[in-house]
Amino acid sequence: MANPSRGPGPGDVNIIEMEQEVGEAKELTPHDRMRLSIAVRVLLALAILIVFSGLALLFGPSDRTEQAKTFFEFVKTIAPPMATLVIGFYFRGENG
Repeated sequence: MANPSRGPGPGDVNIIEMEQEVGEAKELTPHDRMRLSIAVRVLLALAILIVFSGLALLFGPSDRTEQAKTFFEFVKTIAPPMATLVIGFYFRGENG
């Protein structure tokens, strides 16, 4: 912690200067807003699919347990890559 009587040192951070450098929040462009909207919808759909497949596995009828396991394994295999793809698309660099 810095000693106020000696002044700022080489490792000290001036929060007021940092705040001025950062600036204000900016409104999203329509293009970025649409990308965010699509990303949210796809990720929400994947989350709902995972929850429902887990519920089907837990509370499904006993004669359909094997089908529920197969469906859950499919969802467990496909959901993480899809989520990664969507997140990568939204958070890619500003150049692309």
